[in-house]
Amino acid sequence: MSGLGVSLCGALTLALLSASIAAEASEGRLKVTVMDLAVHDAEREVAALVRDIAAQELAKASELEVLTHEDLSSLISVERQKQLFGCNEEASCASQLGSVVQSDRLLKGSVSKVGGSYLVSLQMVDVHRGQVERRATFRSGGTTDALAAATRSAVAQLRQVPAKLHLYDQVPGAKVLLDDELLGTTPLSPVPVHASGEATLRVEHHDYPAFERRVSLVPGNTTRVRLGMMSFAELESASSRRRAWGYGSAGLAVAGFAGGGLLVGGGMTQWRRLDAADPRRVTQAELNGIADSARMQLATGYAALGTGAAAAALSAYLLLADPWREELEAAK
Repeated sequence: MSGLGVSLCGALTLALLSASIAAEASEGRLKVTVMDLAVHDAEREVAALVRDIAAQELAKASELEVLTHEDLSSLISVERQKQLFGCNEEASCASQLGSVVQSDRLLKGSVSKVGGSYLVSLQMVDVHRGQVERRATFRSGGTTDALAAATRSAVAQLRQVPAKLHLYDQVPGAKVLLDDELLGTTPLSPVPVHASGEATLRVEHHDYPAFERRVSLVPGNTTRVRLGMMSFAELESASSRRRAWGYGSAGLAVAGFAGGGLLVGGGMTQWRRLDAADPRRVTQAELNGIADSARMQLATGYAALGTGAAAAALSAYLLLADPWREELEAAK
């Protein structure tokens, strides 16, 4: 067959393929073709696993129609696709294939093995504009569960599925910022956030010390944060109550040490009296009474000293480690 005949045959095959897929496609849905992933020092089974999970995640979206690896393979071989398009560059062939099957987007990428983990790079290609629309790169352990979870998160990022930030115990009128960008003013319903990974949440109100925390955002998941903010007045009141308890504990410590010292001293005096007693002049009942008195005073005195020591430790903790006062000082 002549070269012209081969070209005409190829063109006819591609036209029939395009018409077949177009007839089966549902109107109004974005069509996405999931390509094989390139491998670099990685097992092809791993690349196939990531590809299939990505296709499954995309297929869950009602607004997308997904053409999978199996769909393409059942229609035409990869090598035949390259021959018909007359190209050798894989990315170029992928873009042209997207046009032929009337796909709006292509999901392509690569899997590389780095040590004991995998580095996966995914790109969502806009076929009509011929450029990468969004990228997602992640590093994962080699277990199936780890790869699946990371792939789902990456696909949600490619689809621009937002993470959600749900704030509890809000105070009205506070500004909520995420990485210094204003999300809104409280009260806020769960906020969709087009971000992934670690971010700094900050909540500011003129009557409250600023709340700041690092939060983890995952596309498609909701991150819940309890604010539990205390106003300056509430902090002052809490700090005052803490100081009052601290001074009270200090007073109890002084009383415990003083009372305990007196009792222990009295008990020791009784023991000395017992040692000095003349058995010929003192009855056994009197000796037993002195001994019992000494034991009672010593036991009570040591207990009082122990109470004083505990009260002293509590007083030091309440007065020296005051989180309310520290928060007030930090807010100045």
